[in-house]
Amino acid sequence: MIAEEKLSLKKKEKDKVKQQSNMAEQQVQISLQRKIDTEQRLIETQIQYQKVGQEKQSTISRTIELEQKIIRLEEKKKKYAEKLNQSQIPCSVLMKIIKYLKTPLTEDIEENKEVMEYQEIGAKLLKRMFLGEDGLESLNQAIIYGVVEGFLFAFEKRELNSITQPITDTFKHLTSSTNEIKQLLVSKEPFIGLTRLLEHSNASVIDDAINSIYSLVTEVGITSSETSPHPNFSEIQICGGIDKILNLFQRNISKIQKDLSAVCLGFLFRERDFTDQQLLFDIQSHLKLQKDDLMMNCEKGLLNLELLMDYY
Repeated sequence: MIAEEKLSLKKKEKDKVKQQSNMAEQQVQISLQRKIDTEQRLIETQIQYQKVGQEKQSTISRTIELEQKIIRLEEKKKKYAEKLNQSQIPCSVLMKIIKYLKTPLTEDIEENKEVMEYQEIGAKLLKRMFLGEDGLESLNQAIIYGVVEGFLFAFEKRELNSITQPITDTFKHLTSSTNEIKQLLVSKEPFIGLTRLLEHSNASVIDDAINSIYSLVTEVGITSSETSPHPNFSEIQICGGIDKILNLFQRNISKIQKDLSAVCLGFLFRERDFTDQQLLFDIQSHLKLQKDDLMMNCEKGLLNLELLMDYY
């Protein structure tokens, strides 16, 4: 009996020790887990600090880069502005102007702003050059280097209302040059871009566009056979240009736009059927009523108008 009690006590003590050992082990595991959790939080905190530091450094780097870009832009603008006081443009500068005219806009707002600023500066520089003492020589030089293609690329490909008036104004001066240059411009197929400008939101841009179209359409109309259709009718019709000129005439936004669009339509519909008799009557009546004013606005004067009257 005594032996059994001793065995029972030993077993209880053994179980108690085992239980205490298990509890101690659990405490160790809990402490270890807490330590791991603490270290994990510490690591996460360090990572957050690193991210903040990296973002801060990245922001600083971007700020520095942007500031440097602005400084470079201002320096380039200053150089271009200095060139505006000269009548001649070095070939390298001319090539840069053409390059920027052909540069498409992207989703980068800052980059687009830079491109558009350069295009305007370049256009003003070209205009100053064309109006200088050696304007014709400079104009021929610019054409050789591809300035016409640069303008037409912008007119055809750029988002319409991003095309500014200094650019269209300079091209207008191209079209008011010699007959030889006008014929050369016509050979570049300019009417797709020019008639597209007729839907611009800026009235001054539309004025420039219809002036350019007028100069080229009348040049071809007068130098071609009076008894044959206008050589550029199909080219202008295919791109929807005829409808745009008709629409401009009907919108009656300004006198100059209505006058020049009427003259253009007169030449373009030479020896062609005009299905809308009421519109035909309106154009013809306008030409007759505005004859005196048209003589002042149209560089060919009375000769053009008399020819037009015969064609109706």
